[in-house]
Amino acid sequence: MVLGIHEGAQARYGGLEALKRERPDLLKPLQLFGTSAGFRELDAGGADKMHALWSPRIEPAVRDIHAFWLPHGRRTMTAHGGPAPMH
Repeated sequence: MVLGIHEGAQARYGGLEALKRERPDLLKPLQLFGTSAGFRELDAGGADKMHALWSPRIEPAVRDIHAFWLPHGRRTMTAHGGPAPMH
């Protein structure tokens, strides 16, 4: 799941660096439920407890990530596969 986010952000915005730097908290719920390291963290904290704590944060995080990128401008892929700014 997070790999898809990285690929999408790379294609559309040139990477996740700005988001990681300015709002790393928004990636946390996605990393917990979308990576092997996240699953280990969920298990270590008690899967039921961690799931109850973090799963409700996924939807707001996705909305906030979308809102974060809006002022950065949208990009699409060119015919050659590289990103191109949209006007």
